[in-house]
Amino acid sequence: MLEPRASGPTKRRPGSSATLAFLFTDIEGSTDRWERLPTAMQVAIERHDLILSRAVKNAGGRIFKRVGDAVHAVFPQAFAALCAAIEAQRALHDDGFQDVEYLKVRMAIHIGAVQTRDDDFFGPPLNRLSRMVAAAHGGQILVSDAASIMIDNLPDGAALLDLGQHLLRDVDTPQRLHQLMALGLGSKFPPLKLDSPRRTNIPQQTLALIGRDSELRDMEILARKFRLITLVGPGGVGKTRVGLEFGREAILRYPDGVWVLELASLTDGQLVAESLATLFGGGIALGRLALDTVVSFLRDKSVLIILDSCEHLLLSVAETAEAILRNCAGVSLICTSREPLAVRGERIYRIPSLSFPTHPDAASAESALRHPAVRLFAERGSAAGTGFTVGKENVAAVCTICKRLDGLPLALEIAASHLRALLAHELADLLEKHLIVLGGASRTALPQQQTLQSVFEWSFNLLVADEQTLLKRLAIFAGGFTLESAQAVATDNTIIHSNVFNMLSSLVDKSLVTLVPVGHQTRYRLLESTRSFALGRLAKEEHESLARRLCSFLISFYAEASAEWLDGSTDNWLQIYAPDLDNLRASLEWAFGANGEIELGLELASHSLRLMLELSLFPEIDRWFQATSAHVREDTPLLVKARLLYATSYVHHAWFGGRDAAQPALEAAALFRASGSTLELAQCLVRAGQALSSPTETRHARLLLEESHMLLPPYGDTKVRATCLLSLGVLSDFEGNFLDGYTLLKESADIFQEIEDNFGMRFVLICLAENRFSLGAANDALMFVQQAIDLAVKHNHRHTLSLARMNLAAYQLILGMTGEARETARESLRDANTLGLSSYIVILVEHLALVAALDGKLDRAARMLGYSDRMRLFHGSVREGTEQKIYERLAPLVASIVPREKLIRLAGEGAAWTEGQAVEHAMAI
Repeated sequence: MLEPRASGPTKRRPGSSATLAFLFTDIEGSTDRWERLPTAMQVAIERHDLILSRAVKNAGGRIFKRVGDAVHAVFPQAFAALCAAIEAQRALHDDGFQDVEYLKVRMAIHIGAVQTRDDDFFGPPLNRLSRMVAAAHGGQILVSDAASIMIDNLPDGAALLDLGQHLLRDVDTPQRLHQLMALGLGSKFPPLKLDSPRRTNIPQQTLALIGRDSELRDMEILARKFRLITLVGPGGVGKTRVGLEFGREAILRYPDGVWVLELASLTDGQLVAESLATLFGGGIALGRLALDTVVSFLRDKSVLIILDSCEHLLLSVAETAEAILRNCAGVSLICTSREPLAVRGERIYRIPSLSFPTHPDAASAESALRHPAVRLFAERGSAAGTGFTVGKENVAAVCTICKRLDGLPLALEIAASHLRALLAHELADLLEKHLIVLGGASRTALPQQQTLQSVFEWSFNLLVADEQTLLKRLAIFAGGFTLESAQAVATDNTIIHSNVFNMLSSLVDKSLVTLVPVGHQTRYRLLESTRSFALGRLAKEEHESLARRLCSFLISFYAEASAEWLDGSTDNWLQIYAPDLDNLRASLEWAFGANGEIELGLELASHSLRLMLELSLFPEIDRWFQATSAHVREDTPLLVKARLLYATSYVHHAWFGGRDAAQPALEAAALFRASGSTLELAQCLVRAGQALSSPTETRHARLLLEESHMLLPPYGDTKVRATCLLSLGVLSDFEGNFLDGYTLLKESADIFQEIEDNFGMRFVLICLAENRFSLGAANDALMFVQQAIDLAVKHNHRHTLSLARMNLAAYQLILGMTGEARETARESLRDANTLGLSSYIVILVEHLALVAALDGKLDRAARMLGYSDRMRLFHGSVREGTEQKIYERLAPLVASIVPREKLIRLAGEGAAWTEGQAVEHAMAI
């Protein structure tokens, strides 16, 4: 007797759920025997029932239902069910049942989660098991794939024969079935008795497909129109998995089945047709071509064929596909390849990477998990047995990993396997520093899919020599590139300028370069993982040469940008010049790095201010233009020196009243005056005038702004002229001439609107609101500032959004809307803190100090006031209109209640705060 490993299942409370193993049996042909031999069958069935009852009990199971001649038994484990089935079949065979012309009992075993009710079991696993029994033959024991997986060791002398995947009646997905083999049991049976002749060899997937619902829907639509769909994309993007999942879902539409042929292991194109012939079980007649054999077999079939990994055998696959499409009307093809087949009737569908959060530091765990890349990484990390979950403490690191790996499923799965040895932030750090090579894919994966490195080696080795060279050189671009920049940077005597377009197109076709439309221009980029691989192939000397060429190209590029900015649409300008921001950053890092060239770096930096200002990159302005001042020498070109000084005036980014910005602007103006660069001189005068403008001192600022205004008419309506008019309008407001100020601001607004400068338009609306509020027209002020907020939200410009909300909070405080002011100021402070807008932070801390004081939190208000007083003194800034009104309400309120000595102590504590501490205390109001 076979020995099972556990005792029988205990009875469970009604309605409970359990995962158990089941054995169903049925007598083949019993109806005919009952009709012909009723008396003998009654005796035979008693012996049949006794044999089954004994076998089930011996194996630790119990029979819970009898339906006619069928027996349903339950076991704690699949192993026990196997033991019972083997013992029962042997005993049934030994009895012989000659009195009823033999009894042939078919059996099936399955495992699954079921519901219990009234000492019975219910659920889909039992429905599936009933279909399995119906498909079996008398004397045969079928075992589901799920049950086979749960069996560590088979009974002595037993084995499982893989029968492949089959569609059972009323079961939508193919099921892999096994036949239990053992001594004393029959081993040869006819094909399973299935209602449908459909077949497939698509392997069963053990892990769920994540984030591909959209692609599968697209393919469903395309498959109705096209018989050849080629799924293209870079290595590791998941082409194979998507193709197989589509095939699995489409199996009911193809009466003759869905079949997959893996081509990666083939090295000879002639083997494509031969492998297809073998797949369909056909021999190749002497003197006949393999392709003819395949076409002849498929001519009257309705089949979907999936040809996987075609890129290295394109010509042979294309010939095979064309012959099948031409001669076999019922056959459809799905091909996966890193490059299209380029045959008539082909529909190319590009499989994209999985989406991921583009701003890792801003993502919450909940929002991050809405992205398929994060979900995939989390699920595979958990499946690795680490207990990994995405939470507040690691969400930024997980998003960084997903971004660094471009959302490539293979890369994410391999990376997730490393969570057995590394925490998420450690893995992210290593990936950011290129200090880890991702290996560790499934041992059963093909060699070219074992590591991410091998994926790229496979693709790289399929390129011709010139394509390999170009790919390596394109890796120097950190933020994508245009055809023009590729031709400027990547060409020399080995790569000819005129050949770049065709070679680039070929790399796009081969899924190694991605095409990225931006506005009205076409850009290209390498996925970061591809770029990292290609950079590793560059020799040090070639890397330095390419970095130098890129830096030189960007100098010309951003010099042109400065000229184009003056009177063009800001949105259109940003579409052209903002996409190269990462290249700009990388080139500055190189130029000021250990192996760079300072002179090139200074010149490039001198042309980069305008882009950084338009994108509100104030921390970068602080960093780079403080750094450049240390490298300017006597022999630095005059205009470069002047532009760098002008840019330095934006360090700490005060617009009006930041007197520390005036000196570098005035020094720059002197240099531009000496060089004869009148337009740039006018810009510097405007900047210096802004810096020196304050409610308490306007004379010097007016002289500078009026000189600039006199210099600008020959250049027409430019952004510089509109900014000059805006600055004169603000200055008039400081002087109390609000009607003159309003006229100047409106003239400025007309120019900004005409030349489509949305940044300038937002800023002038904010100034108009200040003007109207100062005149007591609160409703007009609220209207103007809300228009500025709406524009800032529309264009996702957080700098002017923070400024507009800061002013709105001031109006709300003065109008007695304390609750609204609290929320508005906190929103503004959140953006100001993110962008590093220190001058705004000082003002907002003071706004929220008044909120705190009105709430009765006077100690906190005193500390916050101490912080703002110290920072204003440090930067020499003066409170403007509404800021002064808030201060005049705040300071007396605190001083009237808090004793003087205590007030001095609290203010001193606040004065000692860092900016981060001040923000933390203010946000807590």
